[in-house]
Amino acid sequence: MFTNLIDHLAVVATTIIVALMALTIIYTIYSLSYDRHRKGGPEGNLKFFGQPQFDINSHILGYELLLRKLNQTGEWVVPDRPNYLTLNQFLSLFKVAIQEIPAGQNISINLSAEQLMNASFEPFIKSLISQTTSHQLAIEISFADLNNWKSSLLIKRMNYARSLGAKICLDSVGSHAKNLRKLSEVAESIDYLKCSMDEYRKTDESDWLDMNLGAWLIFAQSHGIKLVLSRVETNSDHILARYLGINYVQGWYVGETAELKKMG
Repeated sequence: MFTNLIDHLAVVATTIIVALMALTIIYTIYSLSYDRHRKGGPEGNLKFFGQPQFDINSHILGYELLLRKLNQTGEWVVPDRPNYLTLNQFLSLFKVAIQEIPAGQNISINLSAEQLMNASFEPFIKSLISQTTSHQLAIEISFADLNNWKSSLLIKRMNYARSLGAKICLDSVGSHAKNLRKLSEVAESIDYLKCSMDEYRKTDESDWLDMNLGAWLIFAQSHGIKLVLSRVETNSDHILARYLGINYVQGWYVGETAELKKMG
């Protein structure tokens, strides 16, 4: 009986080892493939598209740059990881994109926490600023990244970018009261708050939102921050923004994401 138990344990241990080896091999293959793709450089299959940003009176303010990838069928699609570019890749694509944006218009870019905390961030942001002397550069950062365990470093990088003339926008601030407490701590480091209309559409009038658009607008105004409403997809969304006094809007209803060369 003891021998049978030993044999059984040996089989279980062997099975676990084989499974772990298989997972290791799969992960290694994926990592190498991803790394080659990530470091391969923009070879014509990556491009920044632009989504126009407007004031409430439909005057264009600028563009948010959004990464697109050319797939095997010749369509430009959203990559699985839109912010996976190395900083050098980002600079290469950015240099091409800004040539299509008229002087005087704003340029918004999205940076991940990984990109912001990269050891080469300071020369990277200096290079971006040097290329946008005729534009106002805004860096959009996901609110969720402020919960990163390195958030103090993230805030330092935000402040450094602002010291060079960039604006900081916190995106997807949500509808939870706990987010308000976090934002109150960093309000002096941000210039824009971006609220996505998707998070405030009620499927039922009884749905409760801790923080609605009106509450965020009051918070923004009390801290000298500009509120941007994104995902404006219907006339009703646009009317709501006008009613609340939200002066900056973005979304399919006012302007779709498209190749910059088509925008003029």
